[in-house]
Amino acid sequence: MSRLRRSAFCCICAAYLRGCFWRADGVTFNSPTGIIASPHTYTLAGFSIIAAFTGGSLFGKNDGIAGQGIGLTGDPSGQHEIYAVAVGVPQDYIKLDLSSLIAAGFTSFQFQMGSTTGGETWRVSACATAGTLCSNGSTMTGTDELLNAAPGNLSAANPFLDFSSNKGNVLLENDCRHAVDNHA
Repeated sequence: MSRLRRSAFCCICAAYLRGCFWRADGVTFNSPTGIIASPHTYTLAGFSIIAAFTGGSLFGKNDGIAGQGIGLTGDPSGQHEIYAVAVGVPQDYIKLDLSSLIAAGFTSFQFQMGSTTGGETWRVSACATAGTLCSNGSTMTGTDELLNAAPGNLSAANPFLDFSSNKGNVLLENDCRHAVDNHA
């Protein structure tokens, strides 16, 4: 390899590696498995992500392609996922507190839902209130299992993300994937 090509290759590798050091990978909610007391703290680059459910226990799943992520023990189907309830009944949901990451300078949050099959629909909202389901104009809904950008109002003023189901049952699979760490 010529000296010029080798120099260019080294610069590209250095730029790539530098990028790896200032980018956080994310949290996959498949460990621990089984019943998890609420609230439960996950960590990302040494900062806390607190997952909570006020109506019972969280449930970690790692069933391979059949289902990975975090759900709820009260799922009436027995699948331990985030489930939709009848109209007029308070909705069960998982709330993530991202205030620690936001305060540290993390931005560009993404999430990924799992186990959305047969027309099941997830819902995600960002808000300022802990302990109650968010209900604001920044609610997102979907049926995919792709990485999605968090609602645009997620910020220091609105550091909580609520994950619920509008139809069927779903899992929260990943969160904060590729969040940029600007605090260093």
